[in-house]
Amino acid sequence: MKTAKETMHRFLLKLSILPTIIAIGAISYTYIVQFHEQTSPQPQDFYSVVFDAGSTGSRVTVFHFLKPEGKDQDSRVILDKEVFHSVQPGISFYANKPSDAAVSLTSLMNTAIKNVPESYYNDTSINFKATAGLRLLPEDKALAILHEVKYFLKRSPFLISDLDKVTVMSGVEEGLLAWVSVHFLLDLIWDDNIDNSVTTFDLGGGSTQITFEVSKRELFKHFDEEDLYKLTFGRDLHFNIFTKSYLGFGLKSARLGVLGGQEGRNGQITYDPVKTKRSPSGDIQMLTPCLHTQQQYNFTHGDKIYLVKGTNENHDMLAECQKVVFKFVDSAKIVQSEELSRRDINLFSYFFDVARWAKLIPWKDSHEVLQVQDYLMAAQKYCLVEHMNPKHPYLCIDLLYVHSLLTVGIGLHPEKLLHVETKIRGKEVSWSVGAALSNEFTYSKLL
Repeated sequence: MKTAKETMHRFLLKLSILPTIIAIGAISYTYIVQFHEQTSPQPQDFYSVVFDAGSTGSRVTVFHFLKPEGKDQDSRVILDKEVFHSVQPGISFYANKPSDAAVSLTSLMNTAIKNVPESYYNDTSINFKATAGLRLLPEDKALAILHEVKYFLKRSPFLISDLDKVTVMSGVEEGLLAWVSVHFLLDLIWDDNIDNSVTTFDLGGGSTQITFEVSKRELFKHFDEEDLYKLTFGRDLHFNIFTKSYLGFGLKSARLGVLGGQEGRNGQITYDPVKTKRSPSGDIQMLTPCLHTQQQYNFTHGDKIYLVKGTNENHDMLAECQKVVFKFVDSAKIVQSEELSRRDINLFSYFFDVARWAKLIPWKDSHEVLQVQDYLMAAQKYCLVEHMNPKHPYLCIDLLYVHSLLTVGIGLHPEKLLHVETKIRGKEVSWSVGAALSNEFTYSKLL
């Protein structure tokens, strides 16, 4: 039988080795945790800088993406955050002084430099895309601007893999990138159920793009071959896409068209002799039934300033203005298809701005579900003399133009619901997201 003294001795001995056991356990635990962290899949991250040189302004967006690793992640990419900054006017405004076009991008580049960690500079690519503004300039002037922009970008700390890609983006690319952007932000790019796909309708200043998925191969024959594309995202996501860009039918170009001017692809503008006249000084005056006879405003398009005079003696300008707008939209011969209209329709860019100017969308909101007829109902108010706002003197035209695009243009029912937005889940809606993800997908002609 153990004595009390022996029992106490054994107890004290156990206490003396306990710290050693705890220390060994702690070391083992730390090693296991570190080993787990080293062997478990860790998310990769990368930055992308996208310059959007539009017809009415230039924008930069800095994107930070996470790319989880591992077999269970099916190559998904997650947009962690973005920083957006814009300036006006667009670079096409500097057609006669191209060096100023590059200078106008300085504050945008500073935004990018401040929001990408310095250790990521060498691996962060710049995507620079110019849109309809440069498409409508004479080729020599567009090339001169791009030459200055390339020199400007070359001096940045970021990765410029191919300066030849600093170019004017085609309407096809603009439409496809916008479609990818919207589906990525809605988390639909990973969805193989074609019925969940949406139609995207982007209204820029100089052009408008319509893009949607074609669900069945037998429907391809209803579309022009040049408008059909196969888009592959990641390893195994395939989409058959219709996309078409209508140059000269962006909001600012549409105003010009309704008021009597017509843009050519080389930047030359011709004028309707019935709707326009030259003043003794050689300036172009535009005459329109979309304004009252007692109203006149300046209209700036590119580097030209026009004087617009009203010819309508009625209190309500809607009926006469609508005839002119309908005729202009009908000349575009815009695609109509059940493949387009049966889906949810997401409208952005100037579709959103026009709705906000007309107070269809509160200033604090970035998304609203509207009906097609809401644009016409707003026009019934803003085409009245007493409701015309000098801040937005062409709002009557804008509302009728958007309504006509949706009805005369793509054939939507007046009660069709529209998702009109500038943000999706807190992220800006534009083709820029698609451009930032351009290494994740490919596209080619379908037929």
